[in-house]
Amino acid sequence: MVAMDSKIREMLEARRRALGMSVRVLARRSGLSFPTVQRTLSGSGDERFGTVRAIAAAMGLAITIKPTSIAAFKEETAMKKAIAIVDSAQGNFALEGQATTEEVKRRVVRRLKQKLMAGSKLRLWS
Repeated sequence: MVAMDSKIREMLEARRRALGMSVRVLARRSGLSFPTVQRTLSGSGDERFGTVRAIAAAMGLAITIKPTSIAAFKEETAMKKAIAIVDSAQGNFALEGQATTEEVKRRVVRRLKQKLMAGSKLRLWS
């Protein structure tokens, strides 16, 4: 079970209110118990995908998976990892009084991102 994004919870709750549907009616329509729906919508309970899907479907919503570009995803992942690595190192340098400028940091991030993209997949995903 993973924590449901608060935006999804807000969208479900807004849809329920816009439809004028009570939580009790939503529970009946979704085939779930009232406490399960109530806890899911409040963020304090069952957030399994099947539960969220059933609640959405009961209000005429469909959950879809939208594929993104693999290359763009890899690049975004490499950038995030490069920034995290450089920030970590920068923190250590700052403790030692050797912090670098933002321009140097940008260049190091750019080079590290390129190395992560060109190197083994294991390095990118680990």
